[in-house]
Amino acid sequence: MEMFLRNPRFLGIQFPDVNRPETLEKRYARRMPKLQMHLLKGALVMEPHKRLTARDALRVPWFDGVKLPKSLRPPSQSRVRP
Repeated sequence: MEMFLRNPRFLGIQFPDVNRPETLEKRYARRMPKLQMHLLKGALVMEPHKRLTARDALRVPWFDGVKLPKSLRPPSQSRVRP
């Protein structure tokens, strides 16, 4: 931390007060739809095994109506229908 504070590039920069953390919900409560918040929170999970994968993220209802490449479509949508 001391090296950071002595670096002239970072002169005047202050870290936010971590004694009162601000949640995503609190910060973006009226600016972000619930589905978008769900997607953002899933992508920002610290533990990799709990984090949304790209494939799972594309299945969030926020992306309904977006045509996915065949390689990302669920098996029920990948089959060619006669």
